[in-house]
Amino acid sequence: MRILSPDFVAKYPKKIINIHPSKLPLFPGLMAYERTFKSNETEGGITIHFVDEGMDTGPIIKQVTFKKNIHDTIEDFIERGKKLEKEVYPQVFEELLLGNP
Repeated sequence: MRILSPDFVAKYPKKIINIHPSKLPLFPGLMAYERTFKSNETEGGITIHFVDEGMDTGPIIKQVTFKKNIHDTIEDFIERGKKLEKEVYPQVFEELLLGNP
């Protein structure tokens, strides 16, 4: 949860990967699950992207969404998102290592 310096990022183009708890470009930065939940959006999401000099602005590798249910609590919503993170993040790394993004 740090912003990397432009010099550092420039040394590793398309080598640094981030997972973000929203459907970027919606809700960049902190508290994305909470901001999504409080919004009028009907679904949440996770975005796995390459890191660039901006905040959550790098090229998207994969984006996955999930429904925001009418009876969800914020805890339900975050739990469902984190479960999806744990499923998708390793898949993306495997795809990148095998050259199949």
